[in-house]
Amino acid sequence: MFMRRNTNLLRIFSLLALAAVTFNCSKQDRPAPEHKPRPGVVQGKISNEFNQPLTDVLLTIQGNGANTSIKTIGGNYIFDSLSAGSYNLAVRKDGYIEASAAISIAPGDTISKDFVLKTGAAYFNLLSDTVIIARPYAGTFIIKIASNTSWVVNSANNWITPEKLSSNGDDSIVVRVAASTADTIRQ
Repeated sequence: MFMRRNTNLLRIFSLLALAAVTFNCSKQDRPAPEHKPRPGVVQGKISNEFNQPLTDVLLTIQGNGANTSIKTIGGNYIFDSLSAGSYNLAVRKDGYIEASAAISIAPGDTISKDFVLKTGAAYFNLLSDTVIIARPYAGTFIIKIASNTSWVVNSANNWITPEKLSSNGDDSIVVRVAASTADTIRQ
């Protein structure tokens, strides 16, 4: 009887040892899982200046190989499965002033970006007393701007340098004009 117990115990230990070796071997034979970065998400709410959610607002996200548009439902939107990188998010609805934002997403980020759209049409005016007549010599000018939206200054010329490249609403910018070294018209 004592021998029979030892034999049974020996068999059980042998089976357990064999199972452990088999399990370890098969575990090592499996390839390591491939690590993929988690996608990013941009979500938010769109409302008017009275904090009412806006439906059917068109949102377009561009950049990093993406160019996708969706519409809000109940004022909410979500872009998911975005790769890490930089994007521009544009918001449009008839009867409202457009808005946009630059967004950077890291792997697995969830970015919340809400917008408040103002009713009306966007306008941008350079005030008449700030028209620049750039003489051949260097100078500094202040340009006054009347606007109800955000704006951006673009200049492909190296002879004119704006103090800032963007702003929102009424503002002014300082522009530096370099002396002309050639007998050409500058615009």
